[in-house]
Amino acid sequence: MANTDSRPALLLSAIVAASCAADSGAAADAGNDASTTTMGGSASDAGTAAASSSGDDGSSSHADAEASGDGSSDAGPSSSASSDEGSSTGDGGSRGCGGDTPLGWASENGGTSGGAGGPTTMVDDAAELLALAAAEGPQIIVVTGEITLDETLFIASDKTIEGAPGGATIHGTLQIDGSARAPVANVIVRNLFIEGSQGPDEDTFTMQFARNVWVDHCDIADGADGNLDITHGSSFVTVSWTRFHYTDAAPAAEHRFCNLIGHSDDNADEDEEALDVTMHHDWWSDGVVERMPRVRFGRVHVLNNLFDSPDTNYAVRAGVGAEVLVEANYFDATPNPHEIFDAGAEIVAIDNTYAGTSGAQDQDGDAFEPPYDYVADAADDVPQRVEACAGPQ
Repeated sequence: MANTDSRPALLLSAIVAASCAADSGAAADAGNDASTTTMGGSASDAGTAAASSSGDDGSSSHADAEASGDGSSDAGPSSSASSDEGSSTGDGGSRGCGGDTPLGWASENGGTSGGAGGPTTMVDDAAELLALAAAEGPQIIVVTGEITLDETLFIASDKTIEGAPGGATIHGTLQIDGSARAPVANVIVRNLFIEGSQGPDEDTFTMQFARNVWVDHCDIADGADGNLDITHGSSFVTVSWTRFHYTDAAPAAEHRFCNLIGHSDDNADEDEEALDVTMHHDWWSDGVVERMPRVRFGRVHVLNNLFDSPDTNYAVRAGVGAEVLVEANYFDATPNPHEIFDAGAEIVAIDNTYAGTSGAQDQDGDAFEPPYDYVADAADDVPQRVEACAGPQ
């Protein structure tokens, strides 16, 4: 059943900011056993990356036994001193749980506004959700309750799909599926629990030929292949305040590989000038084994995230052509926090906290200087903020 009005603004903007600001002070301080926050990280020897043991090659559903390369220490760039939309995380200066506009790559290339300017429709039915998401023109779609899909939810340009306050649940597969000639652009997905399909080789959420996408305050789980993959020339993407995990019910226990950015070493023609992605204030938690993220070709900013899955083989991996800036994150008992898998890949790691970690902390090259304004949180503050704020509100 649908209830349509003409409100163009995002329904949740004030609610999310207010509820997160109230909650953020209540979370426990997780920095008690942390090692000293490092500037520039430390280089690993050639053997530590091999200790990740999984040998994930980063393809859509395969693995091999390659070892990663060495990384040498580099102090790297520092974060910008200016702020975005009045604060470092788009939270209006409250230091709460984010705001109405994306920080990072989704703020570039003209920005990301989703369905702003279109009607707002309340949806609790799978058929109507499928139809509205695929329709032409701007639309804000507010999901209520719990919806189970019997087919893939394809999201067209100029859409906002968000859960009602407190979050709503979608069971199934979401896909932004454009083409090289006609990419899907300007999409926001917020405040949703998204539980993956049980189908083989399916991701919970996939982007192909997508531009200017913001995924915010979601809980994404149990993808048979991956939880959120960004591939085939997609770019200008921000993923923020989102929790990734796997439950005991997840299929393919041997393939709980979470986030692939760039699907193949052989896809340079599509990917070399694309795959610009920011992942900030995200949380990789229970059951995640690898790919947090695993990157090819792109310029990827991994900022202020929490890594505490007890099942990790490695967290961040840089492959062919990748430039990755790993900044002010909190790695809690994480083996191989960041590793270089292919010669020529670049990682710069600055101001991270490594609490009880082991293995590779590879660095090499200069990576890139983000073109957008931001101020990083201190790494030791990340667990409290992320645990309080990540996921639907």
